[in-house]
Amino acid sequence: MKKLLLLSALLVSLGSFGQENKDGVLVNQTSAGELQEDLGLIRPYITCWGDSLTRGGGWTTLLGALSGMNVYNGGTGGEDARTILARQGGDVMLINNITIPSGTTPVLIADRDADGGIDTALGHTVTPLLQGGAHFNPCFIGDVQGTLQWTGSGHSDLTGDWEFTRAEAGSEVVINRPTAIRTNFDINKNKPHLQVIFIGQNRGYNDIEELIKQHKYLIEHSQAKHTVILGLSSGTAVLRADYENAMRKEFGRFFISLREYLAAPIYATGGDTIVSCYGLDDAGLTPTQEDLNAISSGKVPQQLLLDSVHYTSATKTVIGNLIYKKCKDLKIF
Repeated sequence: MKKLLLLSALLVSLGSFGQENKDGVLVNQTSAGELQEDLGLIRPYITCWGDSLTRGGGWTTLLGALSGMNVYNGGTGGEDARTILARQGGDVMLINNITIPSGTTPVLIADRDADGGIDTALGHTVTPLLQGGAHFNPCFIGDVQGTLQWTGSGHSDLTGDWEFTRAEAGSEVVINRPTAIRTNFDINKNKPHLQVIFIGQNRGYNDIEELIKQHKYLIEHSQAKHTVILGLSSGTAVLRADYENAMRKEFGRFFISLREYLAAPIYATGGDTIVSCYGLDDAGLTPTQEDLNAISSGKVPQQLLLDSVHYTSATKTVIGNLIYKKCKDLKIF
């Protein structure tokens, strides 16, 4: 054990190591954190980023139980892709021209009806915390730790503000250059064994190309050892064809298309008549005629849904098992 601790200290001091190619560029780089995880010196964990489909859990809890790893749920209901990306840190929120007082009096960061939200490094305006988000705080503005609060009465309240309250009194801090707001999970949960990304149901992108870039920013910013991407499950096969083809082309086997799996038809002997689908079969449910009609168009059947988007408990179990099996196939677990 003493040797392992000494090796751990050495790796931390080195940061990373690898081999240089003929141009002197470091390749096959391995971080100290990855090596410590491999040596069993730190416990691997999973971090999930998303909206209400992630926040609602179920599949996240099951994934943790099956993998034996802690799962940190970075989902917040109602958020679009740009807002999720901003609080993850891949497109960081920026503030400027404010003064953080010496005491613990709240300071205005953004006014919703005047500013729309908080600006980001990529030039977008995002609206965090409208439906909560316990993983956001404590956050940092520069070196000042505190809490960012949404003061509105609900997510649709246009009169609310975003205010920052420092955790402890200290010297007054004048912010006169663009300065990042970094969230709790960005700082503390962005070095997982596995990162799961599930974004886009609430839009927050202009086209598929931008959505793909957002996934890449999430991957680049995180120091995750592995990343898998969950594909949107709403819509028909025709509606989602371009999206799914583009995501699969970009991310290959690390893209898990939930719509395709949950709605994948099962045929009777002879191969002409649809009798069920993977999602219903895995959940032990008998399809209704409405379900069969949905399956024929590549749409997730209603029995698997609470509404047009959100999952039943049985469906969350199906998804958790699916992700775990895919990760096993990918040798992530």
